[in-house]
Amino acid sequence: MIAEQRVIGGSIGTTDNPKSKIQNPKSPAPLTGWRRLAADMAAVGGSTIVCQALGVVTSLVLRAALSPVQMGVWQGLKVALSYANYANLGVSKGAARELAIATGTGQLDRARRGLNLAFTVNTLTSLAYGAALIGAALWLGGESGVLENAWSLGLVAMAVLVVLQRHLTFHVTILRCRQAFGLTSWVSISEGVLTLLLAGIGAWRWGLPGLYGGTLLTMAGTLTFLRWHGVRPFRLDWQWVEIKRLVSIGGPILLGGVALGVFQSLDKLMLLSFSRERAFELGCYSTSLLITAQIYGLANMFAMVVSPRYAELFGRTGSPGDVARLAARASELLGAATSLAAVVGLVVAVPALAALLPDYRPGLPPAVWLVPGIVMLALSLPLSQFLVAVCRERVALAVSVLALVGAAAGDYAALALGFGMLGVAASTAIAYAVYFILMLSFSIWPRLDGTTRRRYVWTHAVLLAPVGLAVCLGDVHTQRLELGSVAVLGLLALSAWSVAALLVWRRGGWSAELGLASILKRDKGTRRQGDKENAEPAIIQRGWLPTLAELEARCQKPNHRRTGNWMARRISRPLALRVTWLIAPTGVSAHAVTCIALAVALASGACFATGGVGACLLGTFLFQLWYLLDHVDGQIARWRGSASLDGIQLDY
Repeated sequence: MIAEQRVIGGSIGTTDNPKSKIQNPKSPAPLTGWRRLAADMAAVGGSTIVCQALGVVTSLVLRAALSPVQMGVWQGLKVALSYANYANLGVSKGAARELAIATGTGQLDRARRGLNLAFTVNTLTSLAYGAALIGAALWLGGESGVLENAWSLGLVAMAVLVVLQRHLTFHVTILRCRQAFGLTSWVSISEGVLTLLLAGIGAWRWGLPGLYGGTLLTMAGTLTFLRWHGVRPFRLDWQWVEIKRLVSIGGPILLGGVALGVFQSLDKLMLLSFSRERAFELGCYSTSLLITAQIYGLANMFAMVVSPRYAELFGRTGSPGDVARLAARASELLGAATSLAAVVGLVVAVPALAALLPDYRPGLPPAVWLVPGIVMLALSLPLSQFLVAVCRERVALAVSVLALVGAAAGDYAALALGFGMLGVAASTAIAYAVYFILMLSFSIWPRLDGTTRRRYVWTHAVLLAPVGLAVCLGDVHTQRLELGSVAVLGLLALSAWSVAALLVWRRGGWSAELGLASILKRDKGTRRQGDKENAEPAIIQRGWLPTLAELEARCQKPNHRRTGNWMARRISRPLALRVTWLIAPTGVSAHAVTCIALAVALASGACFATGGVGACLLGTFLFQLWYLLDHVDGQIARWRGSASLDGIQLDY
């Protein structure tokens, strides 16, 4: 209890004692298990893909409905809306970190009050930010009036949207801390669908005012979706001492995020500020950034899912050593994923971009430096999250600022010496590697025993070796796309990655960690039962991950292998069963899946209506996704025993 009270109070006290760094000799795992982590990753990844597709369609619709000038106004207003995230001084981040720790200790009362205080501060600061936007609107409107000036009217609309956005973002942040990633994934999809339908129709019919109204209805509809799924509203509360404590926790976390964001964009800023051909070089340089953005986006997605599990484990054990070993273990999964993305980026994406964008070829050689560098930056995410989880967020901030200063000096020197884009890329990659080493030295390394340190080094060396091979094999100076050469090099690089991943998988014991052996054993035993149609799963509840055999026994229709068309029998139903296996622990209802399927079908129709080749291809993908979800909703209903006439009518 003493350790738990120390953690909730925000002091790390004796938790820095080196003697406590190895309290649990067993390989640590998230309290909810690695399989639940894999399911959450699949849910977040799937929703991200769907949201990206919806975002592409929405952007096409908006650009078809608005003139370039109107689109420029909207983009500028979105920047003003994004700055509202910094107005609460980090109170939300402090309350979220305290909630994740309290989940591990079981002492949730103080954390709940912290959430109410953070909600109050969010409300007040968003109202103040909105008032400032209204003041700016009145100033810009001048004598012509607010309604006659596009920017003034937009700022007034942003003043209303900022309050709803802050409430929605806060709810989603707290749900992620509670590891409700299934629900947050559906929230993201719902928001994407509503944006396409409401904002798209509004912009098409009424221009910018319609876009403002559609966005307002989208946010209100998303908040209603959360209420429908039982997310309780927060209440207003005030305690100045506790708010200052939350600011002292969340402020450094917020500043660290800002410093890291500037650190990532510093190479672009330096090219824009000091390059002689700034516009040309920055435009070409952005081609390599297309690849690195996808790699870092993948790492961010992984970090978002794992982050609350670090603080939860710290709350349960009070031991930074346990959290350090968990972070080292999770970093292996992150290293495998990012190295695969890096290999594909160097061997496949670079020649493809050279063929598709010949005018941007001068910006491809920097990828040789930037891609390995972004992998190092991605591997530093578990390290900075560890520091935040064990209440050492100020150390993470200091390391970020130090790396930022060093990167600025290196980039300036590269440009001053005339090395151009390639020199900036090399300086940036070196800065990312130094940042990783510094973060490793100040985070988990002092708390790992010798065996765990050796494991960390050899696993990451093995996983990063294919990236080095891809750097040697990739041709960043190619003038045309030779499919045969790309296929051979890609196969060679992917084979090297497969060998490295298999070696880490076998030697690292990941099959046992993920429980795959037990899953296969349970599947085999269930399939041997005589009456498979009547086989009942032992437990049907949120958070429990059933086997595929248990799902098939309960969810599939009788004679499902013999009825229906070939695609339904061979592809859609088996694939839908895998999707149901991922959704089942999240508690998402069959009705929600049906509504999402309907929205995806409407989005597919909108794509076909545009008539473009790319839009039709995207519409085909969305149509197949609808057909898949049309199977999933029925399987979810049969799994939970919630099949009803209402559901049948909604489905049809």
